[in-house]
Amino acid sequence: MNQKRMLIWAVMFPVIAGVLGYALNPAHDKNAPKAPPPAAATPAPKPAAPPQVPHPVAASQIDLAAWTFAAPNGTDQQALSHWAGRTLVINFWATWCTPCIKEMPAFVELQKKYEAQGVQFVGLALDDAESVKTFAQSHGITYPLLIGDDPAVELLRVLGNVVGAIPFTAVVDKTGKVVKTHPGEWAAADLEGVLQPLL
Repeated sequence: MNQKRMLIWAVMFPVIAGVLGYALNPAHDKNAPKAPPPAAATPAPKPAAPPQVPHPVAASQIDLAAWTFAAPNGTDQQALSHWAGRTLVINFWATWCTPCIKEMPAFVELQKKYEAQGVQFVGLALDDAESVKTFAQSHGITYPLLIGDDPAVELLRVLGNVVGAIPFTAVVDKTGKVVKTHPGEWAAADLEGVLQPLL
């Protein structure tokens, strides 16, 4: 008899323990305080954007007296203000630049045609003095050629040419106002159309 009771008790004990455990588990109690939800994962901070470097804004007016360049003889210096009061066509070029060389004969002709009406072409070479001197003599360039160096690169930036590509030409009127800038080779007829209203 005792063995029978012990057997019944052995079978019933796990069942009773399971029922009690389930009943006492706070997860099943509607009134039991709920565990806080797991905290949302904090997103990783985004990497800071690189600072934006503003491009220079093209000047609408330039102080001609502030820009001085060497002559090909290597000794003389010439400020652009030497031609103040004239319509100035400033051409940035180099002897190794094929489009630069292609447009220069037209510049020689336009200089001759409009010189008496106050137009002055000036070439600022991004080149060495000896190469420029030899080039001017062999190609019959009749307008002034100056050695640009670092000041010419800075003037390019002032005029809005941030990459320093040549040829690049700027037309400045008699008051120092920048009327037009042109990157690349400039057709004579188009340039002439800019010059005529300024005569």
